[in-house]
Amino acid sequence: MNKSVHKQLPNLDVLRAIAVLLVFISHVELQKQELGMSNIRSTVMCFGGMGVTLFFVLSGFLISYLLVQEKTSKGEINIKKFYFRRILRIWPLYFAFLAFAIFVYPRGIDSTAIMLSVFFLSNIAFILEKLPSIVDPIWSLGVEEQFYLFHPHILRMKLLKNSFNTLIAVFLGLYVIKLAASKLDWEMCSTIMYKARFDCMMLGGIFSLWIVNFQSGNKYFSTLISPKIIFTKWFQIILYSTFVAYLVLSTAIAKYYNDQLMSIFAAFVIANLALNPNCIVSLKNKALEYIGKISFGFYLLHRYPLKLALEYGQIFEIDNPILFNIYAYVIPMFFSIIIAHISFYYYESYFLKLKDKKFSSN
Repeated sequence: MNKSVHKQLPNLDVLRAIAVLLVFISHVELQKQELGMSNIRSTVMCFGGMGVTLFFVLSGFLISYLLVQEKTSKGEINIKKFYFRRILRIWPLYFAFLAFAIFVYPRGIDSTAIMLSVFFLSNIAFILEKLPSIVDPIWSLGVEEQFYLFHPHILRMKLLKNSFNTLIAVFLGLYVIKLAASKLDWEMCSTIMYKARFDCMMLGGIFSLWIVNFQSGNKYFSTLISPKIIFTKWFQIILYSTFVAYLVLSTAIAKYYNDQLMSIFAAFVIANLALNPNCIVSLKNKALEYIGKISFGFYLLHRYPLKLALEYGQIFEIDNPILFNIYAYVIPMFFSIIIAHISFYYYESYFLKLKDKKFSSN
């Protein structure tokens, strides 16, 4: 992402940091549970879902925003450059991570999982329970790559209005199928639809087009409700307070958590934090911005230091629960950040520079 986009869309790195930290907390407690340790897994059970859903909505929002900016400025979307940008951003670390899982640790990963993951069907491998837990973060990247196969083509339609309406139609269609599968007990269909999560990413795209169109002075199409209302101070106060209350309630009573509701809240929040010039909330924080910047590596790689730290923690026999939990969070966090930092600055950055130099949308 170039510097101008960072200036236009503030708070996104902090949102990525929040998302990855929610996933991290969930995995710490899950790992403790798997090792038979005292844990609060039941309390933070929804954290992983919250973090991943936030990632998906954010991804759909940002990708759509960048593609619309390209189409507006150049008159069309260069689909070849788009795919090369995605390849250079995701594939290098994804396949390095997968190779490490196959050849270094853990050995003996299921051959079916390998084949599915190589072709970015890692969400299917996850559904089939073929992925070891230590590498299962790759399931969400399979979803993203599948989403990119069709989403940019919708935005290439001649009229942005048609793209907007098509996104809404596909989103509603996916939601109806998901709802029907749930109500009619189509277990496999319901599981596949849940692990596809295209609806969450598409919702981010819908909000992105809705806001961009409004900020261009309704140049491309009109909508029944203007986004202007969600930028008002009173709406923001209601939005943020309700969202926080919902997160607290979902944490206290897991049955109230719902990914669709979470994605709707996330879309409203992202739209305000990223594109509202009068946003009443600022998430500016250097530490979180840094974590957000290296969040891709952190997300993919954090389960290795987490697993090793907790397994060795048993050897140390730390009896004091407070000290043990400080150890269980601080040590894996420290090494996850170190590994993600090395990955970003000494591996991923090479491909990011190549992406910006050869395949920039500018």
